[in-house]
Amino acid sequence: MITKAQVKHIHSLVHKKYRQAGKQFIVEGKKLVEELTKSKYHIDTVYHTSHFKGNTIFKKSTQIECIEEFEMQKISQLKTPTSILALVDLPLSYTENMIGFSLLLDNIQDPGNVGTIIRIADWFNIQHLILHQQTADVFQPKVVQASMGSLFNVQCIYRQTIDDALNISKTKKIYAAVLQGTDMRKIEKNKDIILVIGNESNGIQSELREQCEALITIPQLGNATSLNASVACGILCAHLLL
Repeated sequence: MITKAQVKHIHSLVHKKYRQAGKQFIVEGKKLVEELTKSKYHIDTVYHTSHFKGNTIFKKSTQIECIEEFEMQKISQLKTPTSILALVDLPLSYTENMIGFSLLLDNIQDPGNVGTIIRIADWFNIQHLILHQQTADVFQPKVVQASMGSLFNVQCIYRQTIDDALNISKTKKIYAAVLQGTDMRKIEKNKDIILVIGNESNGIQSELREQCEALITIPQLGNATSLNASVACGILCAHLLL
């Protein structure tokens, strides 16, 4: 039986300060947990109901507890609880020089957008994602769910200042997605850049725009006032990488 202390600890991990203090985050759902086991992430504890039939995929060092469905409902962060929830250790921070195409998210606050951009990065084999300032924490439950397991394949690096974000890879050119810039079809394909995707409402900060070599716009055929950040990211990645 799961204890009150365990329930309290799991609920605390919804909040960033407790994730950082406890150095753990939550992963829920059979598909996500299966993807997790293929990664280098360390799984501390697994809670599952009798409906989950896959204990052999975990390392012997992983603590596994079979709990009742009503107990899973107590700890789940989903409207419809699944059969498995894992507590995972936060990874170490990455600071090594990055090679190849990278993404920089400038204050993107919507968890769904951040999770989807992580999936896009994984799809295009983009190894590094730089997250600036108030960008949503990639280890919060909504981002983890939206990433559909791709979080475990992409290195996410947080930096508090623009200089720190850009100094990770000083040799790269910086391109940015904007509403009014150069038609992307006129931009030469480049697999060794940092592509900046800005805040959903405010776009890219002026201080960051000034350091960009190219401001890129996706051609518009209709009357929409803007594109969702993750949609724009996917279109530009396809254009610049394929």
